[in-house]
Amino acid sequence: MDDRFKGIFSKETIGRYVHESYTLLAENALVTVHLPSLTERFAKDRLTALAQSQDKIAKAKPEILFVCVHNAGRSQMAAALATHISRGAVSARSAGSAPSELIPATVPAAMEEIGLNLSEAFPKALFLWHFF
Repeated sequence: MDDRFKGIFSKETIGRYVHESYTLLAENALVTVHLPSLTERFAKDRLTALAQSQDKIAKAKPEILFVCVHNAGRSQMAAALATHISRGAVSARSAGSAPSELIPATVPAAMEEIGLNLSEAFPKALFLWHFF
């Protein structure tokens, strides 16, 4: 984890968020090879949201959360489209109430056809977001 949260949160808080993020992601993971990198991204997202909710860092732009059941395509696509259409003026995320194991290969392929990259997207559970 980089020094982005130095002076904002203690090492213990950062460590707890990293551990919780790993545990939450690992709970439903069938493929674990990418868990370390996903954990880092997820922990950074959670810590950023926590810092913003406590007015410790400013929100750079408005945020949108797209929610669906499986978070394996439609909400991922909606988030990418919202970011693209707004020209980056909004930050869009997605989550699902019962997330799938992975995003079907057809989803990133379809978005690539219109020039949008979903190669980094992965299903996230909605309950994970209430930890912010």
